[in-house]
Amino acid sequence: MARAEEMVADGAKLGGPFQVRAAAAWKVVLPNCFAEEIRNNPNLDFKETQHIEFPTTLPGWEGMNEGLRHDRLFTDLVRIKLTQSLNYITEDMVDEADYALNLWMSEDESSWKTYNVRQVGFDVVARITSRVFAGKGLSRNEAYLRIAKENTATSFIAGYTLLQFPRFLWPFLNRVMPYCRTVRRQLNDATHLLRPSIEATIKQYEDGDIKKGPKSGNALGWLIEIQKGRPLELVSFVGAQLSLSMASIENTFKMLACCLIQCISHPEVIDPLRKEMVEILKENGWSKSSMQKMKLLDSFLKEVQRVDNFLAIMNRYVNKDTFLSDGTCIPAGAMLVVLDSGARDPDIYAEPEKFIADRYLRMREKPGSANRHYLVSTSSDNLGFGLGQHECPGRFFVAHELKMLMVFLLLRYDWRFEPGYQPPSTHLFEHNRVFPRNMELQARRRKEEIDLLDLRYS
Repeated sequence: MARAEEMVADGAKLGGPFQVRAAAAWKVVLPNCFAEEIRNNPNLDFKETQHIEFPTTLPGWEGMNEGLRHDRLFTDLVRIKLTQSLNYITEDMVDEADYALNLWMSEDESSWKTYNVRQVGFDVVARITSRVFAGKGLSRNEAYLRIAKENTATSFIAGYTLLQFPRFLWPFLNRVMPYCRTVRRQLNDATHLLRPSIEATIKQYEDGDIKKGPKSGNALGWLIEIQKGRPLELVSFVGAQLSLSMASIENTFKMLACCLIQCISHPEVIDPLRKEMVEILKENGWSKSSMQKMKLLDSFLKEVQRVDNFLAIMNRYVNKDTFLSDGTCIPAGAMLVVLDSGARDPDIYAEPEKFIADRYLRMREKPGSANRHYLVSTSSDNLGFGLGQHECPGRFFVAHELKMLMVFLLLRYDWRFEPGYQPPSTHLFEHNRVFPRNMELQARRRKEEIDLLDLRYS
């Protein structure tokens, strides 16, 4: 797990598929050229990989298991209701961003303050995410917020610890291992905290007090609206909340942190980004469309995603023997991933080792490319959001949240590394990049060009 990059580099020299030993099982690693080929292959299943890597059927793991339902309830919640509601949740997101940043950031315009990136950034993202998914009351509830922030890490540590033991021991170990016991406690505590809101939401719908539509409520209400005969119990609501937090908070935070680091490393991008933000917000206010009009910011974000990419992605379980175009047979029962090497391919990207903020903006200016190369676009040359039938359904929300947060962070603050500071590097855990917990940045309050709380919403 610690030598992933070295092992993959050695395997890639073979020029075709190869295998590496991961924590859960041997995994077949496919060259990037197979990404398009397998993107919608019905023999390949993402959810089954999670059932193999985590004890999803054991007590305490019901939350994760609900997020992996095969009736697509959770996927539809995100793909349909969350995406349709972006315009209507923007005001809540802006309000929560302002509240969260005011909790942490100094108003002193005369001096630089040092901040732990994970401590501040993770909390801010968690509060905004919880506001959208669970409502204002719970996003300001410190006990609930602690669960939303800690459950992902606790679950992954518990899951990877169990993988060191034979599966027949898992039911026993799940009862006695400290991290597994914490997972169970977090589920129970989340259920206790969420129950009043869940019961109140159900009653409002039963009494007809809520008009169904994209403007209604939050993820609690959206589940009821998207149900369409699918089973919906208390654990479904709680599981959806934990799964939404697990899917969104960590990855959104990591990308936000990488954005700030790239701004510090390439300060020449900051003024053009600020100029675009101010011009569009003055004219359009806060809205989904105003975020979409920030073309340079979109290009900047996608370039951050390209540079700070996964080693490999598209984790899949093979349900039946599957043949690739080169004749290779991937046997049933295998697990596979696809290299994200397209993001550094010099045949696709000029000077791929360089960070170029407007790279994708210029690519869109080429004939026939006006509607391509956006942050939410998916392709084999940038697998940050996956590809095909299992690509990230929440990427539109992530893009919306990142753009809104970057507006706050760039218009309200200047950023730098403390003089002489050597920032720690990211490291790999299997094929995922892990952001260092001790990374620090310095910020100083600045007078923003426009009052971000005095803009209209549309």
